[in-house]
Amino acid sequence: MHHRCVVVAAIASLSCVVTAIETSFQCQFEYEAPILHRDGQMAVGPRVRWNTQSIVSGFGMEQGAQLELQVTEFQATTWRAYSVLKLREVHIRSDYVLCHYPASMRFAVPPPGQEGALPWTLKFDVPQASLYTLQAQVCGAASVNITGSVNMVNVGYDGELSEHLGVQELGLRPLYKVLLAAYLVGLVLLVLGCYVWRRNVPKIYYAYQAAVQMKAISIALKLGCYHGRSTHGEVSWFLDAAQDMGESVTSATLLVVAVNKALCRPTDAQKCRAYLLSEYALQSMLMLGVIVALNYTIAQLKLEVDYERWNSFVTPLAYMKLDQFQRFRFVFLGYLLMPTFLLILNMEIFADGELEAELKRLGGTGDASVKQLLGKGYRDVVQLIIRPQRALYNVEDLGPVRFRVSELSVDSTADNVTEARRRDFVMLNDRGLKVCCSHWQLFSEDGHKPAVTPCLIYLHSNIGSRMDALRVRDAALRRGFSVFTFDCCGSGLSDGVYVTMGWNEAMDLFAVLQTLEHDESVSDICLYAHSMGTFPVVVNMALRVAGAADKKMLKKLEALPHSLRTGQAPKLVKPIRGIVLDSGYASMTHVNEGLLRQMQDEGFPVPKAMMKLAMATINKSVKKRTEVDIELLRPVDYVGLCYAPALFVAAENDRYVPSEQSDELASKYAGLSKVKRVIGAHYDPRDPTTYEEAVEFLHAAIYPTGSKLP
Repeated sequence: MHHRCVVVAAIASLSCVVTAIETSFQCQFEYEAPILHRDGQMAVGPRVRWNTQSIVSGFGMEQGAQLELQVTEFQATTWRAYSVLKLREVHIRSDYVLCHYPASMRFAVPPPGQEGALPWTLKFDVPQASLYTLQAQVCGAASVNITGSVNMVNVGYDGELSEHLGVQELGLRPLYKVLLAAYLVGLVLLVLGCYVWRRNVPKIYYAYQAAVQMKAISIALKLGCYHGRSTHGEVSWFLDAAQDMGESVTSATLLVVAVNKALCRPTDAQKCRAYLLSEYALQSMLMLGVIVALNYTIAQLKLEVDYERWNSFVTPLAYMKLDQFQRFRFVFLGYLLMPTFLLILNMEIFADGELEAELKRLGGTGDASVKQLLGKGYRDVVQLIIRPQRALYNVEDLGPVRFRVSELSVDSTADNVTEARRRDFVMLNDRGLKVCCSHWQLFSEDGHKPAVTPCLIYLHSNIGSRMDALRVRDAALRRGFSVFTFDCCGSGLSDGVYVTMGWNEAMDLFAVLQTLEHDESVSDICLYAHSMGTFPVVVNMALRVAGAADKKMLKKLEALPHSLRTGQAPKLVKPIRGIVLDSGYASMTHVNEGLLRQMQDEGFPVPKAMMKLAMATINKSVKKRTEVDIELLRPVDYVGLCYAPALFVAAENDRYVPSEQSDELASKYAGLSKVKRVIGAHYDPRDPTTYEEAVEFLHAAIYPTGSKLP
């Protein structure tokens, strides 16, 4: 919300330049005959015939524009006065022959047939785009004073960035009005979001709010100064001093923001973004003012080149200046627009085709491989991470609600007649979303109370559901475990749109652990996590022993959700005895890099710079949609606090999480660890012996005297 206000303000300002402008100002014409100046009776000189009480001594008008002069006061003696609108080339020729030189437009004052009461209205249609001036003129030894108002329509009528804006203040007034409105709207939305709607706004945005407030006040003061000058020909001392003070405070604020932006750490993404937005908001009007001033100078130079075209001494210098100023104009325009592009890149998700076009432009090759990689690869990676194809099913697909465990045994002579019963239920997580759960518990053959057993919690992958728990359920039940599984939010039948590769899922697991804490049938807990479940398992284990962490580790733990950090101990006391991490990733950043690198190896060559931009874009897209920074998904940072025995299952043909990541996790794991390599791909079900070995590993972790860790 707050970001877009600045971008809208800049775009609105530029659109104000390139469209028609209607403005009005007060003017006063004073004229004393040149002959009086010749006789020494006038100290000021003939230049007072200009509209000296108005800021507009010369102004630009486009072809097809219209100027309306309304005379509200007229004083003259024994003369026939003329109100004249002349081209600039006319009035620079001579101060003494104006009455005889053919003007482009000349109106008698009073107009014929309007000798009655004031006001008189004179309308001028502009036949040629140029710089014009209004002047009152007397052909004789007389004085005249005319006061009126001027309304100008279609300044910038040609639809281009107007080079005929005249003086800087006249050109900036419409821009300032648009920006003031945009800043005020942004400020109101910011205040509503922070204080009324009570949204979770980072505190650093208050610095942005202060910058916007300061800029809005500064612009309002500028408008007051320009209005006073155009109406009365002068500015009150209060407004003049207030404008200077506003500029000083704005400059000081800009300096503070720039320094803080330079000092902010890359990890403080919200703070850096707020400082960037504040600096851009403060600098935007400065750049617009420079552009308008350059346009005015360019217009003056063009007229000079056109008038002095036969003067060989002046024209080369004028052409050189004109060329330089035109170059500067586009440089400043680019400087103004570049932050807008960067902000949009920083805040928004690329729409379909935008990323491909941008990287194609940067790559400069225009070949199909770039488009295929970036068009297909970018979307595939983002979708695979946060919104893969949802695994939908019917609850009946989970199998019978009651069955005899002996029927599942590969040994038909087994004497185990224990019965398994499934309980399906829904719980709410910390975000108020429904999480669909299933718990297979062990009962004696006609019993009504479940046996007290260890519980194996199964966590599925980003494309899975609780149906995946059926892979290990049978082996776990036969070995005396109850089996608990759930659909993470964004998966299966649970609420939610996106998965977050472990961040929000860690809170889902925490909610499950809280539920099992009150289940009397659960004595101990073991965890089997496939892919996405790695991060939830690791951080929930690490936070249980946060008291043993050093300062460096504590700083990493502070990046985790607050409710997750504060809810572990002493609330959760049932121990986690062992874990299995199947295709566990060490860092999501490495996973994404591996995905794009894999696509490169498959025939889509892209420069390294493009890869970095694609990675940054993927991260921004995921963060925009899920409010989760996937760069924080680094289980490898927390395994140093995990002490329960761990089995790492690594698939040899895993294109998403190479086996090296399992090796890295195992090497930094604090407790007993073992790596088992299996045949298959990332999402392939493992062979039954792998699941049986995993269950035996967990059983040995719970009963170390009765069995030996494999």
